[in-house]
Amino acid sequence: VYLMGEFRMSKSCPEGEDISLETFKVVENSYLFRRKTSPAVAIHGLLRCINQTCREAVLNNSGVNDRLLDQYLTVCFNMIHVPRSVCQKRVIITRF
Repeated sequence: VYLMGEFRMSKSCPEGEDISLETFKVVENSYLFRRKTSPAVAIHGLLRCINQTCREAVLNNSGVNDRLLDQYLTVCFNMIHVPRSVCQKRVIITRF
C-alpha cells in the first residue's frame, strides 16, 4: 500500500522533476458580501509551471511562454506516474 498526498501531487509538474506549479490568475471576488474584505481572489484550479526547462520547451514548441495546467488533471497525471515508476524502476518517487 502506497499513500499519495494530493497536495504534493497538485504542486508538481508532470513533465518536471520538482514542485514547480503556482497559481497566478487573480480575479474579482464573485461573492458580493466578501468583496469588502477580499476584493480579489486567486483561481486555484489553473496553474502554471515556473520551471525554466519546462518554459523553454513550451516556448520552443508552441511559441507560448507558460505551460498552463488544470489542478485536478495534474493530480491524475501524477497519480498515473507514481505506480508506473514503481513497477518499471522499483523506485518510489520522493517528491510526493
